[in-house]
Amino acid sequence: MDLPEECWELIFRFIDEDDYRFLESLSLVSASFLSIANRVRSTFTITDRTLPFLHRHLLRFHNLRRVRFHDFHGDINSILLQISLSCLDLESLDISGMPYFPDLKKSSSMKEFSCSGVLELRENDLVSIGVCFPSLQKLDISYPESLPCPVFDSAIISLSSNLKSLLKINVSGNNLITDKSLVSLSQNCVLLREIIFRDCDFVSSRCIEFVLRNSRYLESLAINGIGWRPRESFSKDAFLLCRCLSELDLSDSFLSDDLLPTLIARSACKDPANPSPEELLLCVGTR
Repeated sequence: MDLPEECWELIFRFIDEDDYRFLESLSLVSASFLSIANRVRSTFTITDRTLPFLHRHLLRFHNLRRVRFHDFHGDINSILLQISLSCLDLESLDISGMPYFPDLKKSSSMKEFSCSGVLELRENDLVSIGVCFPSLQKLDISYPESLPCPVFDSAIISLSSNLKSLLKINVSGNNLITDKSLVSLSQNCVLLREIIFRDCDFVSSRCIEFVLRNSRYLESLAINGIGWRPRESFSKDAFLLCRCLSELDLSDSFLSDDLLPTLIARSACKDPANPSPEELLLCVGTR
């Protein structure tokens, strides 16, 4: 069937969202398909193999929005400079697993940034994230290999003061940060929808209750290892404080038996005595 180009563009956009790699095969079919594929391609992965042709790719895909580094051993700083000079309005940048944290270029369009598992993540790197990406909505700084220069509360506090539009953050594995970091995120990033704080040993149940009370839009909270320290527990109404909360992961935590009825009630079960698996979503991951 001979479809109008507008229809093909919608199809190609759907393919791009699902897996952009299929666009390359379609671009070989005809000149028209090549033109559409070049126009709708929004994601590009930089590897050692793509590096020699990067300039050509940046000219070809002029609507790129998301860039990811993977299996790359070159100069990240020079690549980011080249991208910034191409005038692309990037919305997402992923440098996870890279051997060092690069020099960031200021961007008001950046909405998502991930540097999970970066081998060298220092406090001034977090400060630069807040300064360079003030419109950030999703941030992943989890599990850095940053010894002997770990991240402390002061960096998270500075970061949170600049990210007023932040919706989601993953700080897991930064095991020297304390309640101060979580409190600053809750107070400064008032639009937060999702917080992931796994393997942060110095965060207390009292702090979590503060977040539940203060973050009015919070929908998802994941944190582990709570309740094992002496005299640490949640109050009975702790999980009734946040009205929007729909997902709660307290893996490897110790919860008293009298909290379970509260969790069931919080999940708005139609029949609290016989809740469905979906209605027990709030309880998943607890012990």
